[in-house]
Amino acid sequence: VNPDEAVAYGASIHGAFLSGQNRDLDILLVDVAPLTLGVETYGGIMDPIIPRQKTVPCKQTKKYYTAKDNQTSVLIKVYEGERKMTSDNNKLGEFELSGIPPKPRGMSEVKVTFSLDKDGILSVAAEENSTGAARTITITNNKGRLTQDELEAKIKEAEQFKKQDEEKRNKVKEVNETEEYLYAVRDSEEKIRGLTENDKKELELICTEGFDWLEEKETDVTSEDVRNQRHKWEKRVMVVYNRANSSAGQYQVD
Repeated sequence: VNPDEAVAYGASIHGAFLSGQNRDLDILLVDVAPLTLGVETYGGIMDPIIPRQKTVPCKQTKKYYTAKDNQTSVLIKVYEGERKMTSDNNKLGEFELSGIPPKPRGMSEVKVTFSLDKDGILSVAAEENSTGAARTITITNNKGRLTQDELEAKIKEAEQFKKQDEEKRNKVKEVNETEEYLYAVRDSEEKIRGLTENDKKELELICTEGFDWLEEKETDVTSEDVRNQRHKWEKRVMVVYNRANSSAGQYQVD
């Protein structure tokens, strides 16, 4: 199917329905989301909630978790577009959800719900699971939305930069996974039995090296570089864990 011909044909059919010239057309018209709608997640990744071409009206919900220890608020940034990073998409709005109880990272759950009606009005609601704290934003068609020409350009742009966008997304994913791993190693220093003080110092040194490396090198390396570097730290950590295993019979987590 030629995309340009399909768009032109669809527009002519839609025009016929709007003008009432639809008596001989045995076709059911449905409205769809013209672009993917989503939120920004850690590292600037665009996380889709309502995909492009989803039939409207529609309602979709996703769960998210805090990225930092003792985080008491989250900033919900809403975007439309087909690119992997939010910096390349169109920002529709943002709002802050506060009142989240301070807990270790990943322990507080926030549900984000997108509701898109047949008139293109988008409502975004966020609710913290344990307290019920909630906020909502409503975005209309004439508030920060793309024109038809801009919309078509965005779709073509997403296809043009698909490979580059995928690498950007993969690198952020690898960085996030590496940070999570280093945090877990740091947490294990006081939880794994059999670790000597020197073992703990060695684990802390690996974590410090890791965080420093990510901060210094992140903009200059690829996703594969980050993954390979994490594997090196994992091997060094396993040497320490195995040493604790040998001295304690088996290493155990308290």
